Amino acid sequence: MGDPRILIAGGGTGGHLYPAIAIGEALQLRNPRINIHYVGSTFGIEADVLPVKSLSHTLIPIRGLQRSISFDAVGKNLILPFRYLRASRRTKILFQEFDPHAVVGTGGYASSGPNNPHNNMEAPWGMTLISNYGMVKARHMHQYGTTNEQFAAISIATRKHAMRNPEAVKAMTELEFVGIRELTVEDVVDSRMVAWPLRLLECCMISAGGGAVVIASKEVARNTAKKPVWIIGTGEATKYRENGGDITVSAGGQSGPRAFADAGVSPSEIDSLMVYDSFSITVMCLIEDLGFCAKGEGGDYVTQGHLVFDDPAGPALNTDGGGLASNHPGERGIFLLLEATRQLRGESTSQIADAKLGLAVGNGGQLGSRHATGVTILAAD
Repeated sequence: MGDPRILIAGGGTGGHLYPAIAIGEALQLRNPRINIHYVGSTFGIEADVLPVKSLSHTLIPIRGLQRSISFDAVGKNLILPFRYLRASRRTKILFQEFDPHAVVGTGGYASSGPNNPHNNMEAPWGMTLISNYGMVKARHMHQYGTTNEQFAAISIATRKHAMRNPEAVKAMTELEFVGIRELTVEDVVDSRMVAWPLRLLECCMISAGGGAVVIASKEVARNTAKKPVWIIGTGEATKYRENGGDITVSAGGQSGPRAFADAGVSPSEIDSLMVYDSFSITVMCLIEDLGFCAKGEGGDYVTQGHLVFDDPAGPALNTDGGGLASNHPGERGIFLLLEATRQLRGESTSQIADAKLGLAVGNGGQLGSRHATGVTILAAD
């Protein structure tokens, strides 16, 4: 075979090839005989499809990247982004003549424009959304000793609820989930790594979907066909990245107390907890920050069985199956309100006995940097 030949594709904001170069230098430290070629672009707007010539190529796509590198559905075509067609032609020649043994894709920031104080520690190094959440999970594990097995309890609870929800089972079937059944700890910790230390079954699905909520005055709500559910408290907050700040503390640490004070209730009174479960770490942080347990004790809390609908200790988590196992059409927040409402009307497929209070919490942005959290507390009629 001769000396190994590796093609590293990088790109992103402002022509940053730093992630690609960092990987290349690391590989050459391990094996100075490796022959590396770099390809990349300034903004990566136009895509070029290159046929993979043989199965001897090692395909190493890094999932979740935008405007960097990917493979088509059957894994037979390499898709590289390039700003200029001239660059694309050069890359075709390079790929054909260089005939790499391996292709590695690295990502840059998924937008254009120069660096600024908000992204200078993230964009040049190709941080993706999923790796941002992986960073928070890694910090939580380091700081509090939380284990992968404890994080798995979140996925196990939501899948249990999903298996009772025909719409969730249908979604998993249509998305060709492997193993549509309740999960074990081993299922979760042995699933494919996506962005260390987040594994596949800790990441939300990607699906189609939509929802609607009607908010009306008391006078209108009293005459509705179904009994109303009342909004009794709300809170919202935005958190920004800060030097020396604790990335395991979400904006829920600010919005949660505001919502509870507004509603005049406490976390111990909540029956159903609908959390935007983009990833397991999002749920873990919000459970702690909203006051259901002390900071750093989420690992012990979630493994006590409180998250499932038939545990009277409660509150039950995402009883429709959540984004992990029911649906996630890009912005899932509306479904949190919908399932919280079903619970308080007695209509859920994983119905909590005598549910009186529900909490829905959405988290948007990126947990490890800039994000916002909104909390809504609902009460049965």
